[in-house]
Amino acid sequence: MLRHWALSAALVITAIPAGAAPRLDETAAGSPTQLVAINPVFIPFGTLSAEYEFRVTALASLGVSGWYEFADVRARWLYLKALVYPWGNAPSGLSLGPTLGLLRVYREPDALDELPLDTVPTVGAMAQYNFLFGPDDLCLLGVGIGGRTPLLQVSADSPIERLDGDVRLVAGLAF
Repeated sequence: MLRHWALSAALVITAIPAGAAPRLDETAAGSPTQLVAINPVFIPFGTLSAEYEFRVTALASLGVSGWYEFADVRARWLYLKALVYPWGNAPSGLSLGPTLGLLRVYREPDALDELPLDTVPTVGAMAQYNFLFGPDDLCLLGVGIGGRTPLLQVSADSPIERLDGDVRLVAGLAF
């Protein structure tokens, strides 16, 4: 019950500023409205992380982010994010918002008493900061943190933890 209330509150908090913000045609002409990025740091360690984000208003954006481990596989996830940019310069600068997604976790090789894998829907939150630079703010460097928890009951033999998190270190393009 508490999780449903928290999710509802997060969505309302995100929607209120977005509804009051100026539309895209009222924002500065020529500023980037979309981002595409990957995490180049984790690729040598067997993980591909990528994201796409687009501005809805000057104060808000929507996006999708994914994590795919292809070596030493422990987890894979995909989530949608609704972000509020308090200083009204989406998609540049600080943003905060809720996430909603799917998490699949695989057991450790020596944890034979656990399920081989389990998948659950999740709800969470994230904070991120995007630095846009270069000609026409074409280049992106982004940092952030996120956390999520399962929306459903997790069985005792599941490899899923009550709380899962990630670090966002991305490089990409803004257009």
